[in-house]
Amino acid sequence: MTSLFISYSRKDIESARKLTEAFKGQNLDFWIDWEGIPPTVDWWKEIERGIEEAGIFLFLISPDSAKSKVCKQEIDHAIKNGKRLIPVIVRDIKADETPAELGHLNWIFLRENDDFDSAFTKLITAITTDFEWVQAHRQLQIKALEWQRGNYENSFLLRGKELQDAELEISTNSSKEPHPTDLQREYVLKSRQVSDKQRRNTTTIAIAGVIALAVLAVYGFVQAGLATKNAVEANKQAATAQAASTLAFNNAATAEANANIALARQLAAQAISLQQNDLQLSLLLGVEAYNTADTTQTRSTLLSNVNKHSRLLGFLGTQGESTDGASVSISPDGKVVAAAGVNHSIVMWSMEDQQPIGKPLIGHTLIISSLSFNPDGKILASAGQDGTIILWNATTHEQINQLFSDYRIIDSLAFSPDGKLLAAGGNDGLIALWNIDTGELIGKLQSDNYLIGPEVTFSPNGKLIASTSTSCTNEDTGTKCQSKIILWDAASYSPIADLPSNVARLWDISFSPDSKSLAAGGENGVVIWDISSDNFTMKLIDQTEVQSLSFSPDGNILATGGQSITLWDLNSQEKIGQPLVGHSSIITSLKFSPDGKKLVSGGCNFNAITKIELCDKGEVMLWSVENSSPIISPIFFKNSQSVYEIATSPSGDLLLVNDHGNMIIWDVVLKKKIGQLTKCSDDQSSGRLIAFSPNGAYIARQCKSNEIIYVWDTSTSQVVNEISIDEVTNFAFSPNNDLLAIRQQDQIIIWDLSTNKPNNSTLSVESDKWNYLVGFSPDGKTIAASSCNADQPDIGCEPKILLWDVASSQLLYELTVKGRAGMIHAFAFSPDGNVLASGGGGNGVQGGDSSIIIWDLATGNPIGRPLKPLTGIIFDVTSLSFSPDNKMLASSDFSSGIILWDVITHQVIDQFQSEVAFVTFSASGKNLLVDTYGTVSLWDLDPASWSDISCERAGRNLSAEEWMQYFTNTEYRATCPQWPLAP
Repeated sequence: MTSLFISYSRKDIESARKLTEAFKGQNLDFWIDWEGIPPTVDWWKEIERGIEEAGIFLFLISPDSAKSKVCKQEIDHAIKNGKRLIPVIVRDIKADETPAELGHLNWIFLRENDDFDSAFTKLITAITTDFEWVQAHRQLQIKALEWQRGNYENSFLLRGKELQDAELEISTNSSKEPHPTDLQREYVLKSRQVSDKQRRNTTTIAIAGVIALAVLAVYGFVQAGLATKNAVEANKQAATAQAASTLAFNNAATAEANANIALARQLAAQAISLQQNDLQLSLLLGVEAYNTADTTQTRSTLLSNVNKHSRLLGFLGTQGESTDGASVSISPDGKVVAAAGVNHSIVMWSMEDQQPIGKPLIGHTLIISSLSFNPDGKILASAGQDGTIILWNATTHEQINQLFSDYRIIDSLAFSPDGKLLAAGGNDGLIALWNIDTGELIGKLQSDNYLIGPEVTFSPNGKLIASTSTSCTNEDTGTKCQSKIILWDAASYSPIADLPSNVARLWDISFSPDSKSLAAGGENGVVIWDISSDNFTMKLIDQTEVQSLSFSPDGNILATGGQSITLWDLNSQEKIGQPLVGHSSIITSLKFSPDGKKLVSGGCNFNAITKIELCDKGEVMLWSVENSSPIISPIFFKNSQSVYEIATSPSGDLLLVNDHGNMIIWDVVLKKKIGQLTKCSDDQSSGRLIAFSPNGAYIARQCKSNEIIYVWDTSTSQVVNEISIDEVTNFAFSPNNDLLAIRQQDQIIIWDLSTNKPNNSTLSVESDKWNYLVGFSPDGKTIAASSCNADQPDIGCEPKILLWDVASSQLLYELTVKGRAGMIHAFAFSPDGNVLASGGGGNGVQGGDSSIIIWDLATGNPIGRPLKPLTGIIFDVTSLSFSPDNKMLASSDFSSGIILWDVITHQVIDQFQSEVAFVTFSASGKNLLVDTYGTVSLWDLDPASWSDISCERAGRNLSAEEWMQYFTNTEYRATCPQWPLAP
């Protein structure tokens, strides 16, 4: 989230740039329109959103900004949303020209002749004053606006602790700037009213108990009035009744919380069970489970749904109703998807935001079986079981013409490459050719003895027409069918070749983009012919039933659809990754986007004999062809010739990469190089020791045969310390960045970076030459080091972690892994310093154990049982990292990959199979930085983001019937606010 919105005149752009550069040095977030508005976005709406999401409105005053109409609109919108205003003078202005809204405020002068550093310090002080309330006010205003724009839907309202916090903020800050807005007060009040109403539904029994107890209390008071001698006893009864009343209310709240957890557990289990057969419903139930109770199970369900179908982009607007969802087509420019919708209509969808364009196209009376855009994308042709072909203006959505056929059902449509002809295949075995300009039927193609309706397509070079043809005979063993492909000369309309398929029935055909190959999919496989010569050689690449197929624009990939979608590498004829699973019905239509990056699929129930679609729940889904995850963003790709060496700052914001010997500093957020170390840049040796300071301001790296440690300032890439010391095995910064703990096998030297000398403390470690770990606790008061008391750890030793008091150099205690052999490969302190996690490695040692242990640093004892993954064993833990809120622990190892653990319950949230070098949480805790020996990636670990992804993919809300099934006593509301409620 941004915290500052900067309003300025274009003539003051240099002042604005100087100011924003200074803000970057202060780690302040800001929104300014040269950075914040992407191309093609509605400019003023983006400005409004920037103001609404900012905590402070910073106005650069000058003669030009004072006269600017746009700046005036920005001021008005900031005031409307209760933003805190800070005026900054960048050029002198007459008093009567000052915007009236800013005249009463204290100005900060940042003119060219002013002392910039002094003025900037005043500005920072003004910005950070009561910053927590500013942040809370901003967040509350954003949520209130979402509620208002969502037609005041209850699903946007606050609940539980979030509601309590908002009520407290409003009551305690009502007299502060910025003042709570009327909308905020109304929003919080409505949230309380709805919350109380829901609470009453679940606490009726508890309240009845409270009433009974209250009656007892009244009775006690009456008795006290009747007899003075009973006053003391009556008071006791009243106190008891009051305590009982309070307890009853607390029990009611506890009961409600437990009921929510139980419901959330049930919803999460149902969501998991539906992942294969009804992914859309699974996504929605996963969101509802998390909204009901934030638990390990509900987080795990959200993440599982997001990762299980990594290539899924979304469902296109199906509502679980009877649809004609089997037919899809993509416009030649890749911007629009046409899909058969509810009640035999056609819906046009934007590929960019997956939103419908205009109203549905109405014209057909029965199921729509085929859709096709003409080559310039201006016309959309549709056909169906009513025997009618309709030509639509793809821009205005108006009908251009209707072409009436003699068929009862039309199975397929195809435009010629020049757009002049439209071919239509019907269930009488004929292919009709229509002149698009005149609407005239100019010919029919038919072969002998082949009776089942054909699929038809033109070759991209316009020279050929291909059609399927199937004949069936009744035999003692049942009906036997055989299909073939007929190639027609597109100029003379005469057949030139019959291509036997060895497939009983063919359901779809497609030419490769270069017109040299022809693929056909059917009842028992996929066949590809080489038609570049007269030999027409054939090969079978799959033997499962395929209902649809499509070539990628570059001709390298073939997508085939049946029960699932398979992507084939046509060069190797091997499958690409895992099948794309998510449709609950047969996939009868597939289309690649023109850039080859997306794939649209249509699914529908299907009668394999009559080839009649029975769409009681048609589905249209959008997929990413690239093998990517919606929660993983690659940051840095290592060249295969680069020397492996990567390190990350504790906050996860910076990377140090040894790329061909060049030590490059990367900004993770900006995904770009921000510096290069001035020494060791020619050192291509891998495995050098590297450490970031906790605040990321410094980097220490070992150079020159392990005899020198250089310390760099990351902002300048200049060396600030040079430490000459040999036989160094590891080192770590203290939290305040002034000390470096340097390990030399069996001792630790504390190096004072301010004097560039060791202090008087040297810590003795009984250790072998293999255990090198060293680190400071978050408060800097404790140093931890690993130890394994054996000369050859492959024989076996008892691993332990030693902890010293930094001030006194006294050994506090040893954390010993009793009865286990091996080494400590990784350890990490929790951010609050209360616990420490350690992970080992068996390395083939007999009795070696690599499980993860959570240690209580107050007692020196393990907390609960060691952590074990869902399947398999942990082998050689490579890294451990706690989330900043202490709730999650991330581990990496060579066997199980990445595992996310719930720190309290020790349960696995999710597990990702991948060979990982290290993982570390970002400072916000919402991201995980992952190095997978080839790519450094940023993983999104914010459950709210997983919920958003699930909603975006689902493309709808629960229907009223589905809601009643899962929430019998709760008012029907939207699970995903961006989608409308089902009618």
